[in-house]
Order: sequence, then structure tokens, then C-alpha cells
Amino acid sequence: MTDRPRPILSPFLLPLLVLACAPSSAAVEDEHAHDDEHELEPASQTIFGARLLTYVEHTPLVRGEPAEFLVHLTVLATGEPVRAGRVVLELGAQRLAADAPRRDGLFVPQGSVAEAGSFPARLVVESGADSETLALAPVRVHADAHEAAHAAEEALAEPAGAIPFLLEQQWQVRLLLAEAGPRALTERLVVPATVVTPEGAGAAVAAPLTGRLAPPDGGTLPRTGARVERGALLGWIEPPLDGPARALALELAATRLEIERSASAAAAELEFATKDRARLAGLARQGLATQQELEAAERELAAAQGAARAAEEAVAALGRLGSVHGDDGALLRLALLAPLAGEVQSAPFASGALVPAGAEAFLLLDSTVLWIEGRVDEFDLARLAPTPAARATFPALPELALELAAPQWVAPRLEPGSRTLRLRYAATNADGRLRAGLLAELALAVRSAEAAVAIPRSALVRDSGLDTAYVMLAGETFERRVLALGITDGEWVEVKSGIAAGERVATRAAHLVKLAALAPGGLGHGHHH
Repeated sequence: MTDRPRPILSPFLLPLLVLACAPSSAAVEDEHAHDDEHELEPASQTIFGARLLTYVEHTPLVRGEPAEFLVHLTVLATGEPVRAGRVVLELGAQRLAADAPRRDGLFVPQGSVAEAGSFPARLVVESGADSETLALAPVRVHADAHEAAHAAEEALAEPAGAIPFLLEQQWQVRLLLAEAGPRALTERLVVPATVVTPEGAGAAVAAPLTGRLAPPDGGTLPRTGARVERGALLGWIEPPLDGPARALALELAATRLEIERSASAAAAELEFATKDRARLAGLARQGLATQQELEAAERELAAAQGAARAAEEAVAALGRLGSVHGDDGALLRLALLAPLAGEVQSAPFASGALVPAGAEAFLLLDSTVLWIEGRVDEFDLARLAPTPAARATFPALPELALELAAPQWVAPRLEPGSRTLRLRYAATNADGRLRAGLLAELALAVRSAEAAVAIPRSALVRDSGLDTAYVMLAGETFERRVLALGITDGEWVEVKSGIAAGERVATRAAHLVKLAALAPGGLGHGHHH
């Protein structure tokens, strides 16, 4: 056996490679003459497993005669040959093994079968991650050479128009295959879109009075990029006690006194209600108090507990809003609180800086949910459902695709200048990958179908204005099919006629199968093993 060289193949070199791989006319005549005298047309099987494609060739088997099986193995996920490992071909109780490949992708188990008959067969491939057991069709072993020759003559011929494309060539171009089958498809209208910040997702925290900016007690001022929670203390404004600030300080002091008085009264009521409930509970155990009296005491206790909690919360809330320090009330502090949870977008003032009244001390933005707004041309509106689902993709983030439900908002009128209608979808942004201003595309659902047969778009080859695909008939034989197409959904397309469910079509490098069909003499048949 001589190994065939495996040059790097390009669409331009394929016809030349075809001619180079084909034997000369004299060699063909000699080879055919030899075949007529000694060789029979080989039998073959093509089996698809979960991970591997196997193409097995062998001459018709005769009882007791040496047999050689040519086992070609392809990794379906990559289109590459299996380059290492061991295979065991089981024919009934007999096992024929090949402990290593003869060359990349080709294993050759050898041996003989002592009995004639039809034997169940399977192939056990031991090759690391690509290991798999493949069930083969039963293999027939003939009683003598005459019976084998008769069986070879009855073998089915290849259909007219079959395109040979050797596995050695498939491996060079990493040919991939896809199984045609049922799939739910949705036709979509693609429109331009932009990621925008939702209304109300940003908030500016301004100084209520002119004053010095101070950090939270024992902490520092949050800076750009910091994450803050709703209600968090960002800092203090300490205004000088003159004019409005002094009046505010007096009002705060008076309010604090009133709240503290209410809190003290609530605490006293709670203490009394607690003792009264305990007293009545003791009397009830002795039969000296009624159940109604005990229930009334429990209601009074619950009311007192609620009033005490409210008073405590009021004291705490006042402390968060501001406070007056010093025996003479010389220091007033006003709290700057976060009105929402989000990220600090701007914090222009340093600690101790004088901040003018109304100046923006902090700018916050909540980007956990963003809007994606698309624009639909008025002439496409008739194709849309009232609330179409959408798929959002982003040119700058090609690996990201978001499935979006019905639009959150549809504009009531067209934009006069562009003659487009705005649609808005809400998109969660927990990982922070989306940014306001990012360009996007919205693929809006137009109509759906449960396609009986669908194939990847990469399997389509335009040929003389027709949509075609190349179906693998056997491991080294393809057939050109003219297709009638239906709905296209992203990378999948509906096939109304031309391919049946379960058939395998070439995807990557499918155009090279087309070139092989056009090349003079095709790739020829058989291998130089």
C-alpha cells in the first residue's frame, strides 16, 4: 500500500488535485484488467454514531479465506480523521483487531471467518475522547468464491449523478455534515436598534444647602464605579449655621425632641402593656380573668409594640436625614442618601470641599436592566404581530444573543423624519456586558412554522441560480439536490422538498463537493491503500 499525500486544499487547487489523484489511463486499464482477473467489487457500509462516522469497505467474504476490512473513521464534530487508538471488529463470536491506524483515519482489521453465514457485526473504537461502539449491518460470509462473485454482481450500482469525494479529501478540508430533521423555525425581520438607559434608572444626589462635604462616619466618600445600595449614606453636607441653616437646625432640634418624646411615651406604653398582659395571663390561669380580658390585653400589647417600633424608626430616619452636634448646636449635618441601588457615575467633589446648594455631589445609575430600542420601517409594519418576540444581537459582542419577550412599549406614532416606529424591549444586564449607546440588531418574529425538515444555511450552495445542497449517500459518495426552501431562522432554513429527514448534508466545505462534481473525471473510485 502507498499512502496518498495530503496537501492543503483550496477551492482553486481542487480540480488539479483531482487530476493528480486520478491514476493514468494506462494504469487504469492495467488495474481494471487485474480486477477482472482477481478482485470483486467491494461491499461497504456507512454508519453514523454519536461522535464518529465510519465507512467500512471489504471484498465479498469467503469462508476460511483471508479478509481485510478498510475502516475509515471521522470525528463528526471536527471533520478530522481519528489519528490514534485501536479498533475491534466483531463478527458474531469472532474478533478482528487493528491495534493502530495504518495511517490517519484508516484502520485495517484482518483475519478470516471459519464459518459461512450472516453474522451480526459491530465496531468497537478505543481512542480516548472519541471512543465509541458502532453497530454495523450484518456481514455475509459466503461458502465459496463462486457464491461471492454472484453476490458481487447483484450489488446495487451507484445512482446516476453520484459524486465521488474520497475521505482523504474530506479530511483535508475538514468537511462537516449536518442531519436534516424537524425543527421549530421563526421567520424574523431584522431592524437596527440601540441600547439605552431606562427612564428613572439614573439619579443625581444634590446638596440641599451650601456646605462642606464630609464622608460617612468611619468611612470614605464613594467614587466612580462604586456600587451602592438604595438608602445608603453617601456623605454629609455640613452648612455654616447662618440664615436658612440655623432655621433648619432649630427645626431639626425641635423635631428630634418631639420624636424622642413620642418614643419615650411609646416605650412606657409598651412596658405597661407587657406587664398588664402578664398580670392577666396569671389571673386567667387561676380562673380570675376572662378570656375576653386576656385577648384585650394582647391587643393593647400588640398596638404598643407597633407604636414603639414606629418611634424607633422615626428616630433612626431623622438621624439619617441630619443631625445637630455640639452643646450649642454649632454643627449641622445633612445626609446625602442614595435614592436607588446602582453604580456611581460621577463624584466630582473631594472630601472637605465646599459644595454649592443644588450642586450635583453624586450621580448614580442602575444598569441592571437596560432598554433596547429598535425602529421598524413603516412598510414593514404590516408583517409584524401586535407584540412580536425578538432576538437581540450586538455587532461588538458577536457571541451574545438575547431572547426577548413582547415589547415593553410600542410608540403610538411614527417618527416624522425617518418614517419608522419605535419598539422598546427590556433586557436584564446582570453581568454588566451591555452598555448604554451600544449598537444592536433586533430580529423580530414575523411568522413561525414547525418545519418537517430543516438544515443549516451553511449547507446551501447556489448553482445556476438554484438553491442546492449535497447529500452524503455513502462515506465517499454525494448527490446534488435542488431544494425548495421555506422559512429562514438565523442559521437554519426550512426545506420543503429535495431532502428527507435523517439525510446528512455537507456544511463546511460543501462548495468543494460541487467543484469535485465539475472536475474532469471526478475524484475517481477507490483508494490506494
